[in-house]
Amino acid sequence: MIGSKIIPHEGIMKIHFFLENSCSQLGFGDSIVIKQIVNGLKLLGVESEVSNNLSHVQQADIVFLSNVYLDLNPKMQLLKLLSKPYHLIPFYEDVSHYLKSAFGFFAFHASKLQKTSPLTFEKFMHSFQFEVRDHNKLNRDVIEGAQSIIANTAKEKETILKDYPNKRVEVIHWAAGQKFDTPEEAFTSQYHLLKKEYIIQVGRFEPRKNQIASILSTKKSKVPLVLISSHIFKQHLPYVKCCLELARQARNSPVIIFSQDLENEDHPNLKVHKIKAPLSKGQLLNAYKNSALHIHPAFYELPGFTTLESAKLGIPTIASNWSTLKSYLLENKVELSDKRIKYVDPTDIETMSKLVDSEIGKSYSKLIDPLYERGDLEVAKEFNNIYNDCENRTKPLS
Repeated sequence: MIGSKIIPHEGIMKIHFFLENSCSQLGFGDSIVIKQIVNGLKLLGVESEVSNNLSHVQQADIVFLSNVYLDLNPKMQLLKLLSKPYHLIPFYEDVSHYLKSAFGFFAFHASKLQKTSPLTFEKFMHSFQFEVRDHNKLNRDVIEGAQSIIANTAKEKETILKDYPNKRVEVIHWAAGQKFDTPEEAFTSQYHLLKKEYIIQVGRFEPRKNQIASILSTKKSKVPLVLISSHIFKQHLPYVKCCLELARQARNSPVIIFSQDLENEDHPNLKVHKIKAPLSKGQLLNAYKNSALHIHPAFYELPGFTTLESAKLGIPTIASNWSTLKSYLLENKVELSDKRIKYVDPTDIETMSKLVDSEIGKSYSKLIDPLYERGDLEVAKEFNNIYNDCENRTKPLS
């Protein structure tokens, strides 16, 4: 590991994250991570920025691409034309493990809405045909061409090395979710939600986030399920339609949705609030703290900010055992002796329902751990330790 002293290179070192900044205000986890790095580097005196500005790319000492869920090939080709080496923060998912199951789970429940079937999900998957859009393979040349790669956990590193055994992969643990360093703002009272009398899930509507399981596993609950999904991508509208229809079916208590991209609806089992903007940090803090349970049975997360945030605040949390959350906590030596996080297979509705019944309303103290004190500066110091050497900045593209 290289020392933490910043080595000047024709003045102040410049690090550029060559990517869109359009999602930075939407609260997406990858955007939050990049913003944390940039903020921390600035505190260290390192010039850094996020943009598509080519003149800034050319002037940078180190260039990063990020998120292989997107097609990064055009940016890679442009960097090659500029003879500019680059590094990569891939947010690398184990696609072979989860993607077919995530879309199969959606297809299974969407088909049941159309026609009753005796098939179990397991039997349905034996015949389910699905051409997986493997974004990792789409970006194979990008990954191969990166000078180095940053993973968030040893588990993510292991997944990358399984596919690219010769790559240089560093591990930097991102901060454990948002700090919530702003004042709490009214949310529950604004929408007439009762304190500790609702279940919450925070996340975009898409098969990976698995709102279907949340809706089905809370079907018999006496309290509402609140889904906060500010932005919805157009390609996931069929999934949203399936979730809405499942919510309209007989329930003991309604599903309440907050989104910018859905119209208001007032159905006995489904209430939709069209909001003008994503929830602020203060509103989200209020929403978490007043919930009786946080459920997030996503098929995959790296490791999932929302589960880390609710666990910190003392909210009982149901999380997926398919994500890297366990690895992230173990690597940071966080032992939750009070079991405030319960892990479940994202397709196991029966076990999930039992956990909802057993965990709802439990109360835990705020989690005090060095992991949660880790902020932008600490992340940036580790980042700087790796990327401040001149060799990284001048090595030509192969």
